[in-house]
Amino acid sequence: MRYLSGILAAFAALVLAPVVAAQPLPGGELDATVNGAEVYADTPRAADPPPGPACRAARAYVDNVYAGRFDDIVSLFADDAHIFWPTRQDDGVTYAVHVMHGREEIGTFYGQVISQYRPNAIPVMLLGNDTDCMMEVAAQMPVEGSMRYRIAAINHFTVDESGKIIRLISMQRALSGAPAPGAAR
Repeated sequence: MRYLSGILAAFAALVLAPVVAAQPLPGGELDATVNGAEVYADTPRAADPPPGPACRAARAYVDNVYAGRFDDIVSLFADDAHIFWPTRQDDGVTYAVHVMHGREEIGTFYGQVISQYRPNAIPVMLLGNDTDCMMEVAAQMPVEGSMRYRIAAINHFTVDESGKIIRLISMQRALSGAPAPGAAR
């Protein structure tokens, strides 16, 4: 009996190991060997935006961030747009919300803060309609000594009737001690 249970355990380990290791997620599979972070096994696949102007604007936003086209990002926003962006406090754990009002303030933020950070970002999931879009973003960053993609943010975009972004709310994931864009220093 002990012999049979050993064989069954070995068989189960062979059969179930790929199931445990491969955790499907939008964008690809997570690397089950990395603890404490949602790290992709390979470069994640970019999601196609669903129909509607909100997710088109969200996709254009992340494509411009990735390409470093910060002036083009500002042109995606309405004149009276608002961004709600988390900023990590000096303790490295606590976040506060920094609210930016209008294209001028938004342009300054992207030109002075995000342009220095310039994340390699991939939208791995987009869900939305004509006015609102939720986007999950994977960003490349150091993980256990090599550059890897991990889930970094969930952003909510709202657009007006012309397709311009009127509100962006960003929820950033903790980045294992890496400074968040706009972190208080």
